[in-house]
Amino acid sequence: MKLVIKDVNKDNWRQVAALKVAHEQSDYIESNLYSIAQSAFETYWKSRALYAGDTLIGYAMYGAFSDKEKTVWLDRFMIDITYQGKGYAKQFLPMLIREIKELYPCNRIYLSVVLENKVAIRMYEKLGFRFNGDIDDTEVIAGHVMELTLT
Repeated sequence: MKLVIKDVNKDNWRQVAALKVAHEQSDYIESNLYSIAQSAFETYWKSRALYAGDTLIGYAMYGAFSDKEKTVWLDRFMIDITYQGKGYAKQFLPMLIREIKELYPCNRIYLSVVLENKVAIRMYEKLGFRFNGDIDDTEVIAGHVMELTLT
């Protein structure tokens, strides 16, 4: 099945907002509705819908490019509970990284993660992300910062 990344727009935002993580993951990430609103008002964020074929299965938000530091944040990334455990996150994350590299002249990508989210941490580490010692407490959910140095 072909994986596709699309803009969140007037036609799909309600479906994107309705995507959910497992109950025990709800403390790991802000809601999609909150994130969509944030990207509408803080226009340096870009909301992306993640599709397997015609089926919406996830959401991502990235942006906040720093021209001085050449950095970008991958601030949200989630796969709906119905589609978790099927390998979609491992496939979409490299696609998102490629897309970010094409859009921004960046040297590093940051994300933050709650330490209890062991599955996500392992996946991020396999892709080269490393903890840098910083805490991101600027959002609703605080997390430990991981960074990926791009070559």
